Amino acid sequence: MKGNATISLRKGLGNLGFLIILLLIFTIVSSCLPPSPEEARGKIADWHAKKGFELLGKKEFEKAEKEFTKAMEYKPDFFLAYHGRCGARIETGRLDEAMEDAEKMIEMNPRNEISYLSRAYVFRKKGNMEETKANLERCVEINDKQSGCLNDLAWLLATSSQDSMRDGVRAVEMAKRACEITKWQNAAVVDTLAAAYAEIGDFQKAVEYQSKAVPMQMTEHAEGAKERLEMYKAGEKYRE
Repeated sequence: MKGNATISLRKGLGNLGFLIILLLIFTIVSSCLPPSPEEARGKIADWHAKKGFELLGKKEFEKAEKEFTKAMEYKPDFFLAYHGRCGARIETGRLDEAMEDAEKMIEMNPRNEISYLSRAYVFRKKGNMEETKANLERCVEINDKQSGCLNDLAWLLATSSQDSMRDGVRAVEMAKRACEITKWQNAAVVDTLAAAYAEIGDFQKAVEYQSKAVPMQMTEHAEGAKERLEMYKAGEKYRE
C-alpha cells in the first residue's frame, strides 16, 4: 500500500510539473502575441495623455488640449485626460468648455477630490469665489490628506479680498497640515502658511515662514514671494 501511495504521489508531482511547464509556455507565448484592440487603444490613449501633460508643463496649452482630446478618442472615459484638458482650457480662457470637462469628471468619479478641484479652478477664473470655496471644501471633505486641496482652501481663507471668505485661524490649521504632508519642502504651501499667519496678525511667524518660502520658489513666482515678505515685515496682510 505504501508503495502504491508513493507511486501515486510521484505521478501527481509529475503531472503538476507538467502543468507548470505548460503555464510557463503559455505565459511566454502570450507575451509575444499582439495586444487586443482594446489594449492597443488604451496604450495609444496613455501616450497622448502623457504627451499632453508634458506640453502643459511647457505651457503649450493649445497643443496640450489637442493631445488630451486625441487621448479621449481612444479612451472615451479617460479621467486624467479630462483633468488635463480642463487645465489647458482654463489657461486659454475657454472657461465654459473647461467647466464641461470638470462636470464630466464629477459625473465619472464623484468621490475623487480632483474632480471638484478642477471645478474650483474654473469657478475661480470666472470670479465666483463662493462656488470656488464650496468646491474646495468638498475636496477637503473627500480627502483631507490631499495637500493641493488643503493649500488652495487655506490660501483662499487667508488672502481673499472678500471679508466673508476669510478665516485666518482655519487657514493656519490647513496650511500647517499641508506643510506636514509635503514635509515642508513645497514653496507654495509654506508661502500659504506665511499668509495665514499674517491674516491672524502674527507677522513674526509670517516673516519667518515667508523667509523660508522665498529661496524655494521657482523663478516665475520668486518676485511675488519677495514682495509678500516685505509686506509682512511692514505689518501688512496680503490680499488677492
